Amino acid sequence: MKIYILSLAFVLLTIIGVSGQRSDDTPLIFFGKVEKMGDVIPRDSGGHVVYQLIKLRIGKICEGSYKGSQIIVDFIKLEPNDLKDFGLGDWVFVNTSRAKSIDVRYDSPGIRKPSDIVDDFYIGTSIRHQKSCN
Repeated sequence: MKIYILSLAFVLLTIIGVSGQRSDDTPLIFFGKVEKMGDVIPRDSGGHVVYQLIKLRIGKICEGSYKGSQIIVDFIKLEPNDLKDFGLGDWVFVNTSRAKSIDVRYDSPGIRKPSDIVDDFYIGTSIRHQKSCN
C-alpha cells in the first residue's frame, strides 16, 4: 500500500507562513470515498501554494467534527503527480486542518464553482488508502 504523507509540507508551510491562510489548528481526520478529483495543477504557480481539489463522501469521522456527508478538501501539492495513485471510488484515510482563508483558491467543475461561498477550507495534509480509523 503506497502512502502519501504531506504533513511535512503542511508543517513547513505553517512555520514559514502561507500568506492569506489562517489555520485554527482544528484537525478533521476521517475516512471517506473519493467522489470527484479536480484538475492536476502544474507546480509552476509563481511561488504560490498549489492545491488539488477532491470531493469525498465521509464514511466515518475519526477525530474532530463535521456536519455534512460530503466534503471538499484542498490538498497541498508538492509534485504534479502526488495524488496519481488515488481515483474515483477509492476509500481513503484523510487528515485535514481547517482554515478560514486560503492563499490561492482553486475551483473545479463539479466540485466547487467560483461563485460558491466557502466558510471553512479543509486543507489536506495526508491521504492514504484505508477504510477505517485504525
